[in-house]
Amino acid sequence: MMSPKRSWFRAAALCAAVLLPLAAHAADKDRNLAVAKPADSAPVKEQRVALVIGNSSYKSAPLKNPANDAADIARALRGLGFQVTLKQNQSRDAMAQAIREFGNQLKRGGTGLFYYAGHGMQVKGKNFLLPVDADIQSEDEVPYRGIDANELLAKMESAKNRVNIVILDACRNNPFARSFRSSAQGLAQMDAPVGTLVAFATAPGSVAADGMGRNGLYTQHLLASLNQPGLKIEDVFKRVRVGVRQGSRGKQIPWENTSLEGDFYFKPGKPGEAPTQLASLAPALTPEPAPGAAGAGEAWADPTTGMEFVWIPNGCFQMGSPASESGRESDEQQHQVCVEGYWLAKYEVTNAQYKKFRPNHSADDKLPVTDVSWTDAMHFAQWLSEKSGMKIRLPTEAEWEYAARAGTSTAYFWGDSWDGRHNFMSSEKKPIGSHQPNAWGLYDMLGNVWEWTASSYDGSYSGAERQVASLEAGGKRVYRGGSWNRRPRYVRSANRAGDVPPDYRYDTIGFRLSRIP
Repeated sequence: MMSPKRSWFRAAALCAAVLLPLAAHAADKDRNLAVAKPADSAPVKEQRVALVIGNSSYKSAPLKNPANDAADIARALRGLGFQVTLKQNQSRDAMAQAIREFGNQLKRGGTGLFYYAGHGMQVKGKNFLLPVDADIQSEDEVPYRGIDANELLAKMESAKNRVNIVILDACRNNPFARSFRSSAQGLAQMDAPVGTLVAFATAPGSVAADGMGRNGLYTQHLLASLNQPGLKIEDVFKRVRVGVRQGSRGKQIPWENTSLEGDFYFKPGKPGEAPTQLASLAPALTPEPAPGAAGAGEAWADPTTGMEFVWIPNGCFQMGSPASESGRESDEQQHQVCVEGYWLAKYEVTNAQYKKFRPNHSADDKLPVTDVSWTDAMHFAQWLSEKSGMKIRLPTEAEWEYAARAGTSTAYFWGDSWDGRHNFMSSEKKPIGSHQPNAWGLYDMLGNVWEWTASSYDGSYSGAERQVASLEAGGKRVYRGGSWNRRPRYVRSANRAGDVPPDYRYDTIGFRLSRIP
């Protein structure tokens, strides 16, 4: 297992994310603008446009996550009412052209957002975004090979919109440092013109982590926070800062510089709906992770089965569903739960992995195991604990929902509407990893097969959801996540199933495991 420290320095690839929402005059009634009028007024409706660029395929220093980051941000922004142009692996000429066209769009008024993921660097106090065809031998070539971030700001400012928001996640080590006279790391500070918010993935001059899963660490938490309803943009970034600081064990602290004069909401709240209080995140700030604890998204593989686990950081969340959620059941009472950090399997346990425990088990190796009881799953976890020397078990019901949400409060981790890209309302279960993961790099938390939890069913949420039931205890057990053949209401993050005894088996119920530090 790679130590967190080594994992941190190995993330030396530089990826960037720039977000620029610009609010102005009401232009398009079909777009929800996040600019608020005076208190107690409804949000103004204006056009929202976005340019999203993700560069991964560099010849000299390729990156893992930027293309994924860009695609996922584009998807999230479309869900928030943005008309999105997505560009990936762009040359300098292509980037410049896309930015020119974006600048022309901004002149039509409304809200503009620019997102960039890829290499970036500072030279003599200026920040540059690097296209995939950048071949830089010395510092003096950077202005001709890269895109000046200040010129981008100037183009946005010239559109004369009331609100501009700039977010830069281009804060990793300089990939061309060996060729340069100076060795300044990260990005340089940028002033925010009037009506502008500038946000960095980490403090100017510092470096950021690239993340171990599908997304960079900063983008991972940004994706989880964008869909929170009723949050002002400043509070969105506060949430991101909390998550990133915790996930990096204090090594990375996002930073913003703002001169905004109005309120902006990515997702306005419903009338009369109070936003989730930022104060509820306070328990996640303390205590600091214990020495040797993992960083968010860091991976560990069990040597016996090859099962991959990712680190889930400690935190608090609203378990259950609000009364307004479509499909809600009476046993989903909303309440705050805090969990300690733990490891959780990236995928559901497969037939191939289960065969190592039960050699006579027969089924397709790539499919998740089913037709196993809660008792079977617990015995498998005990066996693997003995083999690995680690404390491995089923996740509690609270740990399961916390991980399934991955920082979201919507019905599903992707939003409040049915999504055909995930495996439910289909004809069969699919091999693990066939569908998009959530923001914490976990696959099939919703859909594919139901998953056993360690907890006994408690219809009133009086504490059993945070406990591990014993093998000797009777009663009913909780399984979560819905399955390939169920309707959307059963696949919601808050949905509970707890109507069966520990020895019950069915062809739609499987499980995944957790490892406790």
